[in-house]
Amino acid sequence: MSEHRSRRGVAVGTFLLAALLFLAAVLWWNASEDVASADDEGPSRAVATSGPASSTPTAPPAPPATAPEPDEQLLPPGPLPEEPLPTPPPGIPDGQARCALEPPLPAAGGHLVVGDADEIPYDGRLVTVRDGVATLPWIDGDGHGTLAIEGYAPVEVRWAGGGSGVAARCAPDPVRLSASQAWITGHVRNAEGQPEGKVFVEGCGNQARTDEDGGYALSVSPGTCVVNAFRRDGMLFAQAQPAEVHPRAGGELVVDFELPELPRAGLGVQIQTTERGVEVMAVLPGTAAQDAGLEQGDVVVEIAGISTLDIDLREFVELAVGPVGTEVDVVVEGLDGSRERMVLDRRELKGG
Repeated sequence: MSEHRSRRGVAVGTFLLAALLFLAAVLWWNASEDVASADDEGPSRAVATSGPASSTPTAPPAPPATAPEPDEQLLPPGPLPEEPLPTPPPGIPDGQARCALEPPLPAAGGHLVVGDADEIPYDGRLVTVRDGVATLPWIDGDGHGTLAIEGYAPVEVRWAGGGSGVAARCAPDPVRLSASQAWITGHVRNAEGQPEGKVFVEGCGNQARTDEDGGYALSVSPGTCVVNAFRRDGMLFAQAQPAEVHPRAGGELVVDFELPELPRAGLGVQIQTTERGVEVMAVLPGTAAQDAGLEQGDVVVEIAGISTLDIDLREFVELAVGPVGTEVDVVVEGLDGSRERMVLDRRELKGG
């Protein structure tokens, strides 16, 4: 390992999970322990406030083992649209699907939640509708998820047959949209009470971005679900405290969120869990992690005095991130099997 590692107080950039560079995020952790509840006590509206929680990088949840069965068979795949989609972030598939809609909306926007919509954070995608067809971007050739077109209730969809130069087709075909039966609305503010514009609110099978005043609106289906707000701090995500809600048919819930004041920082590498500990997959260029001599293949075997074999990836990240400038102790095992203890400064990463 590089002799740079021996310097205490070397600043290291933020921890970034490779699977999560695009929404994901995430944030949501410990929702079962710190969840706020919002019940619709009146005939049409209820109000709940969700305070700050934390800012952490997160990976999207894995899809369930089995996909929901569609009502109709998938149609044969078709050619890709003439206008190519932008290149996806690293770790995100580059396939797409095309879903015919009923009614055939001329133009609209929406969101796709890839995989299971029961838990947040979501693996989300922005969706565009043109000439009655919704384009689902950055997906595998076969999969399933929840599609929410603006003003309509979320609906489960499945796609298959995608491949190189070929767009997958959706089932059911067409995807039948129904008017939203319930709404969740509210505002997102920071710790100073100022509105947070252009941040994400997600949950209950849908996603939304706030307007300049921090306002948002989610069309949802009746039932019990969890909703939360988050923003990006560089390559990290700042989350509010999740709120468990119970939207009812014909009703509207008002749920306000407060995001934490300070951005949190971490250690500037992409990671994965292994049998040996938490392995460095890549060191982000131009960061203090690179200056410290961390290399691909190094394994963090201990953090904050805790063996990485005794914790999962989520717990590791919670230990690694914190306010900018604070320190964390780690023990790193190099490719040659030697181990070295370091004290690393957490640093906010501006890129990404």
